[in-house]
Amino acid sequence: MSDGATFVTGYLGTQSALIIPILQQANIPIIGSRSGGNPIDWTNPDNFPIAGGSASNYQALPFALKKLGKKRLFVSYQDVPSAATNAKNVIRAAKIAKIPIAGTMVLPGATTDFTPYVQKLRDANPDSVMFINSPGVSGGLMRAADALGVKPLWVHNAGSIGEPEAAQIGAPAANMLIGTDLPSFRDTQYPGIKAFLADMKAAGKDSDPVNLKVTGIATWTTVQAVRLLAPNVKGAITNVSLLKALRAQKKPINVEGFLQWRPGVKGPAALPRWNTMENYFVTFKNGQAVSWGKALPPIDLIKALGFVR
Repeated sequence: MSDGATFVTGYLGTQSALIIPILQQANIPIIGSRSGGNPIDWTNPDNFPIAGGSASNYQALPFALKKLGKKRLFVSYQDVPSAATNAKNVIRAAKIAKIPIAGTMVLPGATTDFTPYVQKLRDANPDSVMFINSPGVSGGLMRAADALGVKPLWVHNAGSIGEPEAAQIGAPAANMLIGTDLPSFRDTQYPGIKAFLADMKAAGKDSDPVNLKVTGIATWTTVQAVRLLAPNVKGAITNVSLLKALRAQKKPINVEGFLQWRPGVKGPAALPRWNTMENYFVTFKNGQAVSWGKALPPIDLIKALGFVR
């Protein structure tokens, strides 16, 4: 903190429970972080997300599956606390969405033999399988299951599975259901996405799909959000003055046409840092991440969960 940081942005990962208290003690706001599943991400008063990250994606996906007519959701999660929390929240969201849980299992990150896990899936006979796992282990199970004739609708989040990961997984990744808390870089109907791509091209970073994943879009969008907030900061922009402005900002800020940001507004008691949480749904067609279409329009997760604002 001795470097004089004004704010921190980006994905804090599964270590946010350790990182956020250190930043809070130094009065450094966290802006635009995307939750990996730790409760501190949606409860800490110095955290000002623009989107919910994989934690919100996972909770939104059962509602999408319900719309698609799925009736047996199986949840696979990694052996880490954030994944366990995500799994618990998925099961709660599935109950609200009224989609039955066919089963759950812990799929360790070090798994190399997927046969026993494929058998668990076969026994449960799900029509959809959600991964709260790293891309490598998720892809390994998908390929093994596909080879053995187990072919449910595979479900994941955009922070983990983008076009590069889908290419590595191969054929089983086609037509996956992917939850994302910001539009895909291919959703150029949004002026903000066009602006993002233009900036990436100007920086010479547009040729690598890794740079175009939702994490990159979120960080770029956060910079635009802070730029729009800056005129409301009183005096010089420091970590302290920025923190005050964030807490005072109740009126929505229209960020790039796809985000209404209200950093000073509290969400429901269970999710106080999430006042609105848009979630989108994409799939892979010919190797490209494209919008699922009219069958799965974006949803506001807070509204879907039935929380009172």
